[in-house]
Amino acid sequence: MHSMHSCREEALAAHEAAAAKILRENNAGKGRGAAELDLHGLHTSEAVAALDAHLRGTDSMKRRGTKRVFV
Repeated sequence: MHSMHSCREEALAAHEAAAAKILRENNAGKGRGAAELDLHGLHTSEAVAALDAHLRGTDSMKRRGTKRVFV
């Protein structure tokens, strides 16, 4: 029998996996460090986390002179 805590953990893990899949599919073919990030279909907190991670990974964009990221 699952405890309430383990059910919650399983639900959160499934939700995170779904958000990661949505983000991957929305941005397939754009390449890592792309100047465009599609956040459609994500909850606000997921979109903010994805944008933060994307901006932290933009060092290569800075070296190429990219000054804008389209979200």
